[in-house]
Amino acid sequence: WWNNTMAVVPASSDDAHRPLGKEHSLAASLSYVETRQVGNGYTIQVDRQTWEIARDGICAGLRGADVRVEVRLDGSMAVRFRQSYLAVSQCPPRPQVPSPKETAGRARKPAAPRTKSRWMENFHLTSPEKTALSKIEATPQARGIKPIR
Repeated sequence: WWNNTMAVVPASSDDAHRPLGKEHSLAASLSYVETRQVGNGYTIQVDRQTWEIARDGICAGLRGADVRVEVRLDGSMAVRFRQSYLAVSQCPPRPQVPSPKETAGRARKPAAPRTKSRWMENFHLTSPEKTALSKIEATPQARGIKPIR
């Protein structure tokens, strides 16, 4: 169906593909590309391995910048920053730091539970004699009784 309905005869029989120039790299074009961020020690992490950028490749703006990591079809890896490739070397694995041993000491007591809040203890809407105001010792003037003089 496709060839019968969509095929078009080319206007010219010449090859329309452009040749690769000197600025093109076929290996870079066919590589698997990831972006990584350069750490403070001029290192990048690729596949759980640390790679260090060579000293001669360090330039202004590299630390914290994104670099292009190209894994080529032959298994080699190339790191590109801006328009130049950087030399990288694999860092040795970090030594395992032993965890600190627990010191024998007093066992901590569990925290005491919080007491229940008592903010509504004397608040009753059903009977006025049980309201919070009835618990307060009011002066005779507040109760409406004239003081005796």
